[in-house]
Amino acid sequence: MINENNESYSFYSLIKFLWKQKLLFIIFVALSMFISAIWVNSLPNIYKSQTLLSPTEDAKGSGLSSMGAQLGGLASFAGVSIGNQGNDKIVIALEVLKSRKFLTKFIEKHNISIPLIAGEYWDIKTEKLILNDELFNTKTNEWKINKETNLPAIPTHWDLYTKFSQIIDLEHDGATNLVLLSVKFLSPTLAQKWAEALVIDLNNTMRMRNIKSTQSSINYLQQQISRTQEQEMKKVFFQLIQEQSKNLMIAEITHEYVFKTIDPAYIPQDKNSPRRFLIVLFSGILIGVLITFSLMLAFFITPKNKSFNE
Repeated sequence: MINENNESYSFYSLIKFLWKQKLLFIIFVALSMFISAIWVNSLPNIYKSQTLLSPTEDAKGSGLSSMGAQLGGLASFAGVSIGNQGNDKIVIALEVLKSRKFLTKFIEKHNISIPLIAGEYWDIKTEKLILNDELFNTKTNEWKINKETNLPAIPTHWDLYTKFSQIIDLEHDGATNLVLLSVKFLSPTLAQKWAEALVIDLNNTMRMRNIKSTQSSINYLQQQISRTQEQEMKKVFFQLIQEQSKNLMIAEITHEYVFKTIDPAYIPQDKNSPRRFLIVLFSGILIGVLITFSLMLAFFITPKNKSFNE
């Protein structure tokens, strides 16, 4: 009974102590929310453009694997090793899209290094991307001088790749093979433009890769024809060349080679981030929890004969 009374008294004393410190609690929470509001309002808006992609019929297999499926044991009889290349172009294409080589080439081709690195915020009134004048001089169209090296602070390929890889996102649904490509950037128009260009360049890259691979296969088969004297083997090689020539023709005339666009990229009207209200609210809650914990800690470690505990 005594323990219950002591515990009840201790809990009552804690509540009483915390209530006495309510003004301190309110001040710190309000101050933290005020500071976080100032900070979050200084952050630029980020816009996200998305495009939904679906694999083409041809993307279900490579040229050689589809040829092997159609000709069956004919290729094996001819001594041509086709192998299991059923790991379709979709997975390879997605890995290419994330690769340093592809993204670096994409940045150079579309000349996006300046807005990518020096972009500061999107001016809604003028609908223009404002550049950071500490990084890039718009009057001379040159990068500012690095004070440490005394050289223009031109971003390296690694800087560009790292920055660009952070603003793109891929979501691949393994069940449907649908791919959602997102680009998040300061400028809504550039986000849409880059998302659209990424799909075009990826299809072209995969198409050229397959053209090169198919042409190499045709050259190999033509060499085999010149080396063999058996008419049956030559017949097989000619059939294989014919099939590869079909694949080559399809690759040359097809622009949506791996992915076709289901829902094209759009210019977003509303920002994607930052979530300013949630950030301010979370900062207030976090500081409130920390202050409450600190006050409780002070209550329990301070001797009971302290005046605030009486």
